[in-house]
Amino acid sequence: MSYGDDGPEVLHDVSFHAYEQEFITFVGPSGCGKSTLFNIVAGLLQPTAGSVVVDYKETTGEPSKNIGYVLQKDLLLPWRTIRKNVMLGPELSHSTKTYENKVEALFDTYHLHGYEQSYPDQLSGGMRQRAALMRAMLMEPEILLMDEAYKALDYPLKIELESELLEHVKTAKQTVIFVTHDIEEAVTLSDRVYILKSHPGEIVDELKINLSCDSNNINERRLSPEFNTYYERIWKTVERGTK
Repeated sequence: MSYGDDGPEVLHDVSFHAYEQEFITFVGPSGCGKSTLFNIVAGLLQPTAGSVVVDYKETTGEPSKNIGYVLQKDLLLPWRTIRKNVMLGPELSHSTKTYENKVEALFDTYHLHGYEQSYPDQLSGGMRQRAALMRAMLMEPEILLMDEAYKALDYPLKIELESELLEHVKTAKQTVIFVTHDIEEAVTLSDRVYILKSHPGEIVDELKINLSCDSNNINERRLSPEFNTYYERIWKTVERGTK
């Protein structure tokens, strides 16, 4: 991916795969093109060269209803209630009746029951992020993209939402593609981790994560005996990629 005829190359020869119901994470230094890569996968950007293939079909460079996207900023519309924010996708696709019952169940699942008629500025950061995740999950996308989704949250809330995420995506049987600067987060959540270097962004390592602890509890997973080995390998690779 390059911007303009004479612009710098942001991504170079990036090729990766995500299996069905797999949780994969991209880790790398600032400026390595992680967010650009996500925008290409989501269909928000057309790559300079190459293609994105989902379920053996090449995407057309347009947003797909089979892909949900959660950003670091919740991007909730401040003039809409939380319920109306969550129902934005069905509203735009003229299918609100289909999702009426599903949205009620989600408010219970994500611990926001009773806040349906509240506005975003009346909720905490964690509650708004839950609402943003609900908005992405309601349409039941096959693939969920999460770009630094928990970066702005305090540590206890981040741990809580990470545990919820593992449980929910397993129940929904979704494929998750995750971006983070947090190596602990990458090791804890992922089945596989891709490590990128910067200038231009390029994959320099792929690491399969296999923690002996199968719990969805994040703190328990981080106590797995293999955790530090994976952490150190990723940290050293990322450090080399910044030089």
